Amino acid sequence: MAGNVLEWCLDAHDEGFYGRCAKKGTARNPVATGDAAVPRVLRGGSCDVASGNLRASYRDGIQPEFRDGGDGFRCVLAPPRQP
Repeated sequence: MAGNVLEWCLDAHDEGFYGRCAKKGTARNPVATGDAAVPRVLRGGSCDVASGNLRASYRDGIQPEFRDGGDGFRCVLAPPRQP
């Protein structure tokens, strides 16, 4: 994931979100919500970020209307759930 583009995520950017989820026992893929004015999470490392941030665990937040050549998204097709 690191090195190509920062990937847009559905999560709203909230610094304390994952800590609050862990305290509640919700840790498996939690989703923060917000309206269009709330910054969204960017993950991964892009070739245009500082070398210290070029890692898969890099996380930042930015307004949805912002566009940059180093930001993108990944299309994912999840397999059907097993009963």
